[in-house]
Amino acid sequence: MPDRWPALLQSGDVHVRFCVSDACDGAPLEALAADLSPDERDRAARFVFHRDRRDYTVAHAMLRRVLSCYHPVEPRAWQFETAPGGKPTLSEPFARESGLSFNLSHTTGLVACAVTRGDDVGVDVESLDRAARARELAQRYFAPAEAKALGAMGAEPCRQRFIEIWTLKEAYVKALGTGLATMLSQCAFLDAGSGLRFVPDNSSQAAAWRFWLMAPEPRRRLAVAMRARQAREPELRAWVWHPTLQSEDGAPDLLSPVFPVVSTPS
Repeated sequence: MPDRWPALLQSGDVHVRFCVSDACDGAPLEALAADLSPDERDRAARFVFHRDRRDYTVAHAMLRRVLSCYHPVEPRAWQFETAPGGKPTLSEPFARESGLSFNLSHTTGLVACAVTRGDDVGVDVESLDRAARARELAQRYFAPAEAKALGAMGAEPCRQRFIEIWTLKEAYVKALGTGLATMLSQCAFLDAGSGLRFVPDNSSQAAAWRFWLMAPEPRRRLAVAMRARQAREPELRAWVWHPTLQSEDGAPDLLSPVFPVVSTPS
C-alpha cells in the first residue's frame, strides 16, 4: 500500500527520502515491483545482478509512492518521460496537475529521491568506497583549482572530499538537465573554511543555487542541488524511507549536513 500521510511541501522547498535498499528483499520487494510500470519491470529484469535489480526496483517504486504523498494519484498510475537532455520528468497531464518536479538517484545499497513544487532539482548518492584513483580522476574531470586542492591532501581526506565534490557536481548537472553537455569542470566546489563554496563559470548564477550535502550513512554521501526561484531561503527536509512505512510519525527529520555549501560568491 502507498504511504498515506499528509505531506506539506511549500513552493521553493525540497523534500528528500532515502532508503538503505540492502534491507529490502522478499515480500516487501515484490510489493514494490507491483507498483512499477511494465517497462520498468522489463528494465529491472535485464540487470544481471540481484543487487542492481533490487536497487532499481526500490528507487523507482519509492519515487512513485512518494509522489503519491503530494498528489492524489495511485503510485502505479504515474507516467514519466525523458527531457531532451536526458532528465526524467512527469508526463502531461501529471506535471501540470500536480506541479511537482523530482529527481532520483541510486548507488549500490542506497537510493534517494528529491521532490519540489516545480523547481529545478537534482539529487545524487555515492559511496566513499568508489573513490579509487581520486587524484587521477580529479585531474581529468574537475576544475584545475579543485584538482590542485585535492592533490595537496592526504590519501583518505582526498578520497572523501573527491566523492563529496563529485556528488555535488552530479546533483548540479542533474538539476540543470543538460546531461553530458555540461562538463564537470564547468563549476567548482572550493574550500571555504568550514565547508565548500560553489563557483560556476558564470559567477552571476551562483546566488540562484542552493546545495545540501549529507551523510545518510558513514561511508555514503547524498547531495541535493536546487535552483532557487523564491525570494525566501529554501528549506530542505530529509527522511529515511522504508517500504512498510505508513506514516512519517516516528520517522525524524534527518537533515544533517556534512558541512555547509555556500552558494554565493565570496
